[in-house]
Amino acid sequence: TLGQILSYSNVSAGCQVLVYEQCMGVLTGALAHRMGGYGKVLSIYSGQQPSFVEMIQRYNLSFAENFSIKWVHSGDVFGEDIVTSKSPRAQDPEKVEREALEWPCPLQKHTRAYLENMGTEREKREFLAKRCARFARKLTRHTAMESKGWLEKRKSDSVIIAVRYDPTATLLELLPYLAPSSPFVVYCEFIEPLAECFRELQKQQLAINLRLSDTWMREYQVLPGRTHPSMNMTQSGGFILTGIKLCPETGHNELDDNLLKELRLQVGGRRGRKSKAKSGSETSKNGRKKSKAPSSGNSAPANADGDTNPSKRSRAANESDDAGKAKRSREGN
Repeated sequence: TLGQILSYSNVSAGCQVLVYEQCMGVLTGALAHRMGGYGKVLSIYSGQQPSFVEMIQRYNLSFAENFSIKWVHSGDVFGEDIVTSKSPRAQDPEKVEREALEWPCPLQKHTRAYLENMGTEREKREFLAKRCARFARKLTRHTAMESKGWLEKRKSDSVIIAVRYDPTATLLELLPYLAPSSPFVVYCEFIEPLAECFRELQKQQLAINLRLSDTWMREYQVLPGRTHPSMNMTQSGGFILTGIKLCPETGHNELDDNLLKELRLQVGGRRGRKSKAKSGSETSKNGRKKSKAPSSGNSAPANADGDTNPSKRSRAANESDDAGKAKRSREGN
């Protein structure tokens, strides 16, 4: 399931991915590792701080891969925007504090006195290493307003959702942050919420290439003469809804049914056949026109078969009979 999510989301180096997950950082860490530190992974979290930062540290990511993860609070995405980052009243105190720091950070007087009271050199090195790591995190940590600015400045190249909330409402709130013609992936344990989301997207004509799939892995027991599927296995690995976002301005058909009918009549219908013109002349197969002679009082009367010259017809019949008799006599000889 994780591999299909990464494949359908079309994640690559240099792109910007917006992910909202509650899977203990599995998706966030996999995205950062797949991108290799190039691009941004905007991970949405709820609460005071991300709940799976320690779990991501166990993935052994490099510094560039770990630095590509940007945390975005859910209130900045789903809440009402009262003061934006572009407003002149908006001030970022965390950014001001970070710019005031210097590297390397000088030791203060009480810190020097604390180091002098330490007994061994090992304790001093450990203390200085922790202090250096703390200041390095402060200098490289982005602020909440900066992550919100990244979210609003550029449309994301992909959206991935794997939460326990309503997928329909969550996806409709995140679609404005997704660029047109970009994929989105929604994961859920049950098919009913995704089926409702599928129908809502079709109703509002917000996406194309919608696909609702179910993935699961079947394990086989391979033994001499006893090769068969395992008796106990998981039923399903969850359901995935994928699609491509349409442009809200140009991503719809501007031709109504009446205009389509007029265009089809002009080109001759669906198969390109031209409509027959109703006129007083008809065109034969060899391209010659046969005009209908107007009836007059001096014209000869037609017989029951519609032939106006019965003498010509009888003479042609006699000639055909003579030719048939001559042919039979030659065959008899």
